[in-house]
Amino acid sequence: MMMAQKRYVRITNRDRPGFVEFHFSFDDPTLYLEMILPTEAFTEFCRSNQVTFLSDEDAEAVAKQQEKWRYGETGGEGETSGSLTH
Repeated sequence: MMMAQKRYVRITNRDRPGFVEFHFSFDDPTLYLEMILPTEAFTEFCRSNQVTFLSDEDAEAVAKQQEKWRYGETGGEGETSGSLTH
């Protein structure tokens, strides 16, 4: 039996009338799908997947983790709390 996976959403753009652009991930918010849905479908998607919305602070930690992956450790910069990433 598969263990339940935590699901994350980070809204990236609401500037398109009637649509929401967002990142969706399972367990590791640094690995995500870029998605776009009509607003009503987005609301239902989030409800049915019981998502956790990433705060701005969480999103910044994810961005720093991705920078470490791309460019390597940079002498203390890019430290994360580790609360969201492995």
